[in-house]
Amino acid sequence: MAVTYIIHRPDFSSVRINNIEKEKAHECLKKYPAFKDLYTTFENNIEISAAVKDSTSFQKVHSPYTPDHIVYTGTEMLFIEDLERIEQNIEKYRERNECYPKVIAVKMTGVFTLGDKEDSSRITMLLFLDALKIAVYTESFGDYRFMNKKQIDFIKNWEVEEFRSKVSLNK
Repeated sequence: MAVTYIIHRPDFSSVRINNIEKEKAHECLKKYPAFKDLYTTFENNIEISAAVKDSTSFQKVHSPYTPDHIVYTGTEMLFIEDLERIEQNIEKYRERNECYPKVIAVKMTGVFTLGDKEDSSRITMLLFLDALKIAVYTESFGDYRFMNKKQIDFIKNWEVEEFRSKVSLNK
C-alpha cells in the first residue's frame, strides 16, 4: 500500500498588495450597475496570488467542490484578465449562469467577493478561501476534482438549497 503525504499546505500569509491596482479594480466593479450597492470584500495572500497569476492558475478554484460552495460562491467564479473588458466578462458570465458572479478574481491583483450585506460578502470570501484550501490540499492526492454538471444542476435547482441560501445571506 502506497503512503501519500501532504506535500503542500495552504499558506494564507499576507502579501504586499498593489493598492493602485486594487482600487482601480474596485472602481471598475462599483461602476457596474448591478454591483453599485453591493458590499465587497477584498483579499490577497500567498495562495490567492498564485491562483490569480493567470487563468490557467485560477482553474483549480473556478468551480464548486461542495454544495456549500454553490450556495455561497456560485456555480462558477469569474476570472478577469483585463479590467478594460470587465463589463463584457460580467455579461458573458451572466448569460452563462443566469446570475451575476459572487466571486471575481482579478489577474495579478486579488479576489473580490460581493454580497447584499457586509456579512454575506465576508462569508462568500470564507467559502472561497475554503475552496482554495481544498485545491491546495488535493495537489498531494492526485489533483482537484469539482462537482460535475449534473451534481451542480441538482443543487442549483434544489428548492431546499435555494431557501437555505436566501435565509443564510439575509441574516
